[in-house]
Amino acid sequence: METPNEPIEQVHHEPPVVNNIPKPNLFQKIIWVFSNPYELGKHLKFQPQWLLPVILNMLLIIPLQIILYPQTEMKMEEEIRKSFENSKVQVSDDQQEKIIETSKTVAKFTTPLLSAMSVPLIAVITTWIWMFVGNLLIGGEAKFRELFAVITWTMLIVNFGGWIKAPIVIVQNTVEVYLGPAVFLSNDASKFLKTFLAGLDFFYLWQAIAEGIAIAAIYQWSKTKGVVLSLLIFIIAMLVIASLSLF
Repeated sequence: METPNEPIEQVHHEPPVVNNIPKPNLFQKIIWVFSNPYELGKHLKFQPQWLLPVILNMLLIIPLQIILYPQTEMKMEEEIRKSFENSKVQVSDDQQEKIIETSKTVAKFTTPLLSAMSVPLIAVITTWIWMFVGNLLIGGEAKFRELFAVITWTMLIVNFGGWIKAPIVIVQNTVEVYLGPAVFLSNDASKFLKTFLAGLDFFYLWQAIAEGIAIAAIYQWSKTKGVVLSLLIFIIAMLVIASLSLF
């Protein structure tokens, strides 16, 4: 006896769940750099955009260097004359003037370009330091492009800061404008101390803190851990730079 066909059970396949990753606009990302770097880091972990901030940093640096070149030129001439005074090789006054004038002519064009080229170079070096600390020493997991994106975005803090300090540089007619402990140094302070404290500028410290918070989001650390590590790396870097200034 035939039995009626049993109804075929229809299996409904649920569509795959897709994470709704927010897509902030450029203005919102810039705001995050200054006000909410942790949210920026979470975004860059999934969408590590780095070319745009590199371009933005260059667009900030090049015109600023052009505007402040007269003050940069004065500092450069001062350093060249000091090197002549401390040199064991005797150089006539005419030769000194020719060297200075040639250096000024070359620097007028190369200073803005070299400053702009330093953006990706510094970002690459800083990223490799974080890869070493975060991935190897601590055992976290982050990709190069994620960390590189964080570095390039947070570099905007320092370069925006350069524009804020620009009016002071122009009024005082010197590039030695500090928003940090270096402002209390006397003229006879050692070169090591002057270079080290000059690096502890308000905007450099702000960048280091924002960088640490954003990278904490990449590694899924606490914000405190990210900031402490970032400040340690920053202090060590400043000590190395200050030591190199003695040579």
